[in-house]
Amino acid sequence: MASLPDSFLADLDELSDNEAYPEGEDEEARNMEEDGDGGMPCCEFLNHDDLNSASELHKTQRYNDIMQKIEDALHRGTSILPEDLEHQLIADSNALLVDIDNEITIIYNFIREKY
Repeated sequence: MASLPDSFLADLDELSDNEAYPEGEDEEARNMEEDGDGGMPCCEFLNHDDLNSASELHKTQRYNDIMQKIEDALHRGTSILPEDLEHQLIADSNALLVDIDNEITIIYNFIREKY
């Protein structure tokens, strides 16, 4: 069994921009990606008047599915092997963390612009 840091490095090696959102994933999740010039995430939130319309990640089915799987795995308390479903859950969770980071940036910019 590989060590935890080795597992994380293997997950990072497997990630690519093309695999960020599986085919048929929520449109909202795709819109969370950075724009083509590598700058800040899309700034559509500037047209919104309230924070709930600027923050949408927590409303996506992908977010809810991954969070539910994490809760289930925590309650089971199983070990993580690369061929297990838990390994895929860690990879999905890592991708979700990137989306959460983008969401935090959107919320920060929203608050900065409004106040």
